[in-house]
Amino acid sequence: MMNHHLTTVTTAPLRPSNFVTLSQIGVEHATGNVVGATVGPQTIQAISNIQQQLRGRGIGLENVVSVLVFVSSPNDVPSAEQVLQRRLGPRVARRFQVVQFPGKVKVELRVVAKGCHGSAL
Repeated sequence: MMNHHLTTVTTAPLRPSNFVTLSQIGVEHATGNVVGATVGPQTIQAISNIQQQLRGRGIGLENVVSVLVFVSSPNDVPSAEQVLQRRLGPRVARRFQVVQFPGKVKVELRVVAKGCHGSAL
């Protein structure tokens, strides 16, 4: 026998269109060059790139709910985490994955941000 339970929800669920997914590396867009030789400066630049893209959609870093951090070495995790803690704070869920990058790239950030309700993102 199957039991049924009905729950009344007072807020609307989030729709897929309420989220923005962005991915960036530590490249200075004006020059196309990777910034710095270590994960710290590259993480700072990647966050700046993401912030610029979010602003273009009318939202900011405060809307970021999760970040997937790709790093080239497990040794890079503490440096990337330090930058993320400073720029995003403890409220943002994060995961780390070690991958192999081409060239001088040491880090890539893939973020999910909550968009404005009803906005055309």
